[in-house]
Amino acid sequence: MNLHGKSLLFPPVCPLCGRPTPGLLCPDCARRENDWSLSRYRLATGNYHLLHLMGAAALCRYRGPVRHAVRRMKYGGEPWRAAGFARLMASRIFCCNYRAGYGIILPCEAMPVGVEFSAIVPVPPTRQGVHIPGLQAKQLGCDLRLPVQNALYKSRPTPRQEELDRQGRLQNLWGSYAISPGMSVEGKYILLVDDVITTGTTLSACAGTLMKAGAAGVFGVCAAATEFNSK
Repeated sequence: MNLHGKSLLFPPVCPLCGRPTPGLLCPDCARRENDWSLSRYRLATGNYHLLHLMGAAALCRYRGPVRHAVRRMKYGGEPWRAAGFARLMASRIFCCNYRAGYGIILPCEAMPVGVEFSAIVPVPPTRQGVHIPGLQAKQLGCDLRLPVQNALYKSRPTPRQEELDRQGRLQNLWGSYAISPGMSVEGKYILLVDDVITTGTTLSACAGTLMKAGAAGVFGVCAAATEFNSK
């Protein structure tokens, strides 16, 4: 993918501030990247509920300008930010070499060693509206040259995770996801995409469904993570 052309979904803009940019970030946000990016993209397994997952990675701390940008992306009518966050995820987490004109996955400490991923699966939407993980998955699929499978759907309604405490989140989603009709994940290594990880419960519930359906392994990737020690 050529970053000087248009993205798969929207013209390239800085996902944090919304300014047009020929690169991944505008100059101002790039200068402050150390303030909002995670120092290690691979998330500590002891800090999040990552049952059924090989692990998980996130790009940013879910606070300050990132929290503002994500909330505008999800609730403020600005879904175009999803493509920008996905391009950043591809570059930082997956070490894509865009200078070659297309995405190449290079060795990176955030990812499992020796695993060749087969497909990207977005966390399914919980309500009607723009499906942000789906938009991120489409851009990641373009950048990483991987197919996107909408392999999961919500099989029963549940309260919004944002309205629950940690224990409530852990109990809320179990058994609420199912494999979409006609989809197969058997024997596949799956990249599971969501916008924000707070406790890890959503990723774990989805991963459990995928593993029960025969997936070889599931690794979660998110744009942002709530820092465990800030909760």
